[in-house]
Amino acid sequence: MSVDEDLLRRLFFDQTCSCSRFCHPGESCLWYALKFIPPVAKVSFKYYLPIHLLPGLYFARKTLKDNPRRFLIKILKASLKSTLFMTALQVLIQLCTCGMNRSRAFDGYNGFFGSFLAGLSLLFEDPSRREELALFTMPNLYEAFFAFLKKRKILPVLHQNYNLIYALSIAIIANQYNGQKKTIKSSYRKLFQLLWGDL
Repeated sequence: MSVDEDLLRRLFFDQTCSCSRFCHPGESCLWYALKFIPPVAKVSFKYYLPIHLLPGLYFARKTLKDNPRRFLIKILKASLKSTLFMTALQVLIQLCTCGMNRSRAFDGYNGFFGSFLAGLSLLFEDPSRREELALFTMPNLYEAFFAFLKKRKILPVLHQNYNLIYALSIAIIANQYNGQKKTIKSSYRKLFQLLWGDL
């Protein structure tokens, strides 16, 4: 049996692995990850349905009035895609992290590498939503990066660091709005048009 086959066998069926002792006692990595599907999918659908529905009710009232069936199908399809993305993200984080724990030394970096690979779940989302989500997560990335630099004492304490994070985030969004409007959701584009006009 090759190393890859042995890794897959242990990842999916072994209940006595090292990560089982710390993360999911008495369960295989696969079973532990699959257990997240029903609860995550349920919560995600309840969360994403209004996120897609409410902007549509305001910005796509004409479509709703002229063709309600098409409107509802579009909202349902978008909600299901987002639900699939979030559910796959949770499952892949668990599986990829366990895979890293088994393939290399058990340390604090395995969660980082596992989560990085789990980012492939974004492919389940609509292409326009991918860039939107990337823009949405940028402020959190900045905040985490500043906290890391502060903890390692690489960066001096900045009392206005949240202002800087906000400024960087607005700069990125404005840049996308100015040069690549199609990367921003149509409902948000209309809102920015009201706020900023044509940059």
